Amino acid sequence: SPPPHGVIKINVFAAIDQRSKIASLAAVARGSDGLFITGANALIFARSPLVPEALAIRLGSMLAKTQQWRNIILESDNQTVINCLKGKCQPLWEFVAIRDDISH
Repeated sequence: SPPPHGVIKINVFAAIDQRSKIASLAAVARGSDGLFITGANALIFARSPLVPEALAIRLGSMLAKTQQWRNIILESDNQTVINCLKGKCQPLWEFVAIRDDISH
């Protein structure tokens, strides 16, 4: 669903090929009219499937920061990663640096 007027919504995605350990990250920004504004993507090597999800959230936050957007909604479908990044669970050691990077 589109965000409220004046808000940018950034949807983030991650997928990992368990055999090659290559993960694809994406962030897609849309305005309140639902139209595509911009996006970003990356390929990384990862052992854990949760790390690419956290890095996708970081990619979305970096996109917002480089565009100097203040009113954003960042949306991910991985509740486990979201809870850990919010401090609602004991984060994996890999998450600590990612969480700190997102919060700054």
